[in-house]
Amino acid sequence: MIGMNREEVEKLTANITVTLMEEREQAKEKGRQEGRQEGRQEGRQEGRQEGRQEEKIEIAKNLLALGVDVGKVIKATGLTKEELEKIDSI
Repeated sequence: MIGMNREEVEKLTANITVTLMEEREQAKEKGRQEGRQEGRQEGRQEGRQEGRQEEKIEIAKNLLALGVDVGKVIKATGLTKEELEKIDSI
């Protein structure tokens, strides 16, 4: 820091430190926001998957109640035989 006295160097150093700290906080906040957004997206996706699974189960229950063959229910819903056995025991 040629041509600067000690006080000027200390002020410059303090300004740089503050700027770096502010940038660090901004980066942290951006990371938190991105994390929250990602979490919301994952939550919505999981919710949709659960909803589709529940719908399949409800359809399977209805088909089984109508006496539709288990093999056809498996093909129609995409559920496994084990999943159908759980439904049948409910």
